[in-house]
Amino acid sequence: MKKIYTLLLILSFVGSLRAEDWKLIWVTSDYAWHTSQAQGSLTRTGAHLKGTLWDIDEKHVKYELDITLKSESASARFKVSPELDEEFENLSGTYRKLTHAGRLGCIEEIQLINQYEYVGLFREFECKP
Repeated sequence: MKKIYTLLLILSFVGSLRAEDWKLIWVTSDYAWHTSQAQGSLTRTGAHLKGTLWDIDEKHVKYELDITLKSESASARFKVSPELDEEFENLSGTYRKLTHAGRLGCIEEIQLINQYEYVGLFREFECKP
């Protein structure tokens, strides 16, 4: 009985960690506007998303994200590597989930900003009742 209980406990923990495919757009400016796109999987644990997305054009560039979702808002730590400083930046913004939208049925959207950067994240998924 203990073995079954342990197995069920492990399976429930693993089931709570879900990898989801996301797309990202990053806009920043110094003397000119710069736009980059990335995609990959983020792992969701409750209202927390974490993971690394890879740049579509420059395969060696990665975007590390640690996002906390609250109702219709979001806060995040964000880092682009390789960059000169390679430090995490703090961003905040909005979060929304739309049903009956997009080609698969549902859309999740996160828009984050600070004084230097805009990060938009988007994913489509099948709506399940």
